[in-house]
Amino acid sequence: MYTTAIGVSFFSCRFALWARIANPRYRGEDGMGTYQRLYDGGSTYVLKNAAYLRKFEKLSPDVQKFISQLTDDKAGATLSKFLDDCDSDFVALLNADSRYAEAIVGHKNKFIRADYENFPDEIAELTTSSASKEKLGNWINRSSKISNFGEVVATGNRLSKNITDAIKLKSGKLFEDLAENLGLTTKELELYDVLTEVPLVTAGGFMKADVLLIKKNALGKIEDTIIIENKLSQGTALTKRQKEGFGAIINGQTSMTIKYDKPGEILVREGPLTLSKNKIFKISDAGTDNIANVKIEKIIKVN
Repeated sequence: MYTTAIGVSFFSCRFALWARIANPRYRGEDGMGTYQRLYDGGSTYVLKNAAYLRKFEKLSPDVQKFISQLTDDKAGATLSKFLDDCDSDFVALLNADSRYAEAIVGHKNKFIRADYENFPDEIAELTTSSASKEKLGNWINRSSKISNFGEVVATGNRLSKNITDAIKLKSGKLFEDLAENLGLTTKELELYDVLTEVPLVTAGGFMKADVLLIKKNALGKIEDTIIIENKLSQGTALTKRQKEGFGAIINGQTSMTIKYDKPGEILVREGPLTLSKNKIFKISDAGTDNIANVKIEKIIKVN
């Protein structure tokens, strides 16, 4: 019997594919299996491509459920582009929390703007590589843009930077309004050093303080600490770690440890920071990165 090389290659690929599908590990405990999830999601290209199929099967069943919703009708469609990003670090990030995969296809699952808005902080709190954080931000931005909310993650990051830069200037309307809300004069607030994205240990990990204002005494020891959280909108939810951290302070915790020093900062050796529930604040906008009319308010609850 005569068989072409192409025929052998095609048969080998299909045999290897069905051999994996027959594997109980590949099918998954729910009896659905990787192949079935792709089929139900409408896949026609990745479903028949051994290389992409191997990448897809590294995702957990919960992640596969969402990612299979990405368009996959031809080579170069969204699903294959997504799988091109799936190195081991990015896969580990997604498998650790399927909510990120859900946000990547939020436009297909009736996400509203508020569902996207706390992801800048969530991504900042991840301990994974900066490359994986950037990939995640880009994919969630894509979904929020399709939902006509714009690049929510990017906008949130720009707003936080704009607020921080304004505080560092130690002048202008935002700085003056902040001093008033803190019960300080602008001259008194000028005495505080402005630190950013400081990782503070919480019960389950750490939260990053967007702005940490510290005042040192004549001996160089920190004698006062103010934490400021920047949010894209007034109603933007706190992350799980922020709820742990701010919740503990509200409930009477008076100290918090710094997880690690950032380049150019020496804080860890200072020991735990002394904190007060009267000195934790939130600065929020109305969904843009414009700081002209931000709202400054004390954080008094975390739910």
